[in-house]
Amino acid sequence: MNIYETLGIDLTDPHMCSALEMEESRRELIRKLTSIRKASHLTQDDVARELGVSRQSISKIEQENRNPTLSTLIGYAIAVGAHITFSVDTINSEDSHSNNIRIFRTSMDGNESSWGPDEIAWPQTSSHDQVFSFKTQIK
Repeated sequence: MNIYETLGIDLTDPHMCSALEMEESRRELIRKLTSIRKASHLTQDDVARELGVSRQSISKIEQENRNPTLSTLIGYAIAVGAHITFSVDTINSEDSHSNNIRIFRTSMDGNESSWGPDEIAWPQTSSHDQVFSFKTQIK
């Protein structure tokens, strides 16, 4: 018996699979935003000042077991130089269980690089010469 069976989670149920995938996407979003902050050499204090909140509030946003509001995540993304894009589809569509998470980096000279969730390797450059864009699509 696996953990899903123990918890009574039916992986043949498309709604359950969708819920599990969306939860993982939410956690991945928080991980990526935190990675972008760190790669941009921004501290939690820097982001807190930008948003007008305490450092502890930023720490809570970055904890995967928390559930920040969408507007909070958007504000955080802007503060760290990221962009979040959303896509919504029906559960029964062909692509309902695929998520395409990629990190895009555009340098000031217009060159763009991208990394998938399993291939993140942040370039070692200073924050002023790069713009990060985080795009999440849940189809």
